[in-house]
Amino acid sequence: MLLVFGDKDFTSAFLNKGFPYPVVGVADDTMAATAMLQESPAREVVVGFPGTEGVEFALHAAALYRDRRFYLALGGLKPTAGLYARAAARGVSIISYQAAAADMARILGSTPPDPRPAGKQEPAKALNMAGAVTPGSLKRQLVAVYSVKGGAGKTAIAANLAACAAAWAQGKGLKHRVVLVDGDIGGAKTAGDWLRVPENVTQNLLVWQSLPGLPGWDVVEKMLVKVPGNIDNLYFLPSPQQAGAEAISGELMVHVLSVLDQYFDLVVVDLSTRVEDDATLVTLQTATTILLVVTPEIGVIKRTESRFLKPAARLQVNLASILVVLNRTNPKVPFKPADIAAQFGGIPAFPEAIPEDDSVLACLNDPGAGGPVVLARPGCAFAEKITALTGSVLGLEMAKPAASRKNKLLAWLGRITPGRQAAF
Repeated sequence: MLLVFGDKDFTSAFLNKGFPYPVVGVADDTMAATAMLQESPAREVVVGFPGTEGVEFALHAAALYRDRRFYLALGGLKPTAGLYARAAARGVSIISYQAAAADMARILGSTPPDPRPAGKQEPAKALNMAGAVTPGSLKRQLVAVYSVKGGAGKTAIAANLAACAAAWAQGKGLKHRVVLVDGDIGGAKTAGDWLRVPENVTQNLLVWQSLPGLPGWDVVEKMLVKVPGNIDNLYFLPSPQQAGAEAISGELMVHVLSVLDQYFDLVVVDLSTRVEDDATLVTLQTATTILLVVTPEIGVIKRTESRFLKPAARLQVNLASILVVLNRTNPKVPFKPADIAAQFGGIPAFPEAIPEDDSVLACLNDPGAGGPVVLARPGCAFAEKITALTGSVLGLEMAKPAASRKNKLLAWLGRITPGRQAAF
């Protein structure tokens, strides 16, 4: 069900295009539109008021009604990177003004059904990014994974979190789509390595420069790599590893993210360590959640403060969207997530440190491992922590990975013969 708001020229043109889906309400002024939002159970809302009136109405309404999906048809305004960023931060998708009906027909024909029950929803009292997370659903989330230091493990976390979420959705029988975007040009290990994506694929971020405003799903799917394996709903968008970091502009990244937002329930982006890169910065500005990955090293902690957290306000990065993840810990290092959170002025930290785990690199270097660590070796310490992190970030109840037969046998041997070491 759809609501259509705009001046009479816009609504008349929209309805006269033979739109194939039910339109349950039309309003040609903002007061009538506001009243209709309060009463109607419709979840899809098109806003076509001309000029800044339409922009501000759509952004304000999207902040109040987080259960709705808003589409802004720009009339009389040129879409800019700044406008795309503001819209993405509120979960508002930008569509064509002249071809709004055709765009919406493509979107509604390609978007998986919302698993949440319809019904009258009370508006939120204020914008709360965390409120966008709905238990039992991956809907409408952009997770950016960032670190100021290479080698902190952010790429492994990004790839395995995406795989874990996709596997969860498939296991629940939900038709949710998950995509991992490699925004770290020239990284030592690409996100594709963790997902077992072949190196000779032709799809990458730069190819999206030729993509028209809002293509249909058949076009978008060809621009992505379907991740090999048993997870049917996981896709990957590689970075052009031969290009320089400056090749991916902020405008291009915003365009990519706005298109992916139309068709994917969860978008995970592995970012460059260079916060000054436009593509990295615009993703951080629009993310629902930023996973800030740190390692238990004094230098990394201080660099994270000076290079990212202190200038966050100037960079227009929302500190409330940050969750600190302490990675690659070991028993010899006393740091705990709570210590890092206190050092960072109370910014929340995932309460479980992710330990250094030999299984991670062993799995990466094993051609027969059959996928990312969280799927290939679900019983290892890294996989268990990633599963817990995925549940925490996305508001999901995640079942703990079942212990392998080997681990069960080792535990049994330890009980009956204390101190015995078993070899397999």
